[in-house]
Amino acid sequence: MKKTIVMMLAAMAPAWAGEPVVVATPAPVAAAASQVCPWSCELGVSYSWASTDIIDGIDGNHAQTVGVDLTACYSLNENDMLNIRFGYGWGDANNWGGSQHFHTWTLMPGYRYTCKLDDEWSIYAGVNVGVAAVAYKEHYDGWKAHCSAWGFAYSAEVGVRYALSPDTELFLGYIFSGNTAEPSEDDWSCEAQNNHGIRGGVAVKF
Repeated sequence: MKKTIVMMLAAMAPAWAGEPVVVATPAPVAAAASQVCPWSCELGVSYSWASTDIIDGIDGNHAQTVGVDLTACYSLNENDMLNIRFGYGWGDANNWGGSQHFHTWTLMPGYRYTCKLDDEWSIYAGVNVGVAAVAYKEHYDGWKAHCSAWGFAYSAEVGVRYALSPDTELFLGYIFSGNTAEPSEDDWSCEAQNNHGIRGGVAVKF
């Protein structure tokens, strides 16, 4: 009898002493991947050579244009991008002892395709279409003319890009651009201008 009681007490001892409580710990939840902002901004400068004459019917006078633009870009994925570009160009020529000037403002939405070559280099091609406002001025020995017009604006561009960091890129490319605006006076009109040029600048991601 004593032996039986001793065995029962021995069996109940762990319960009296208390068993260690095992607390189930939930598996750690992986942190959500940080969202990459699709927006970026470009500041570009360009220099272009006109392939059309300034005045309709007068051969040999072409305007060279210096331009600057600000482009807001929205990436759809790694390759495809939508953008909208506001640009200004100043073109001039000096002929027959006088001066001729173009002021061109453009607003053009567009599309660009980019192909990465490695972690730093990529190539791209894009098109933009929109509207242009063109003002033309000329001065000859005290005689002045000033006229303006609206038109359809367009550009096509191919080039290369180099990543300085994950958020900053440099770019340089060939651009063909033009518009259909033809500022005119009573007896003459400007030709619709189109240009071959180079465009470069910097792009910054938000």
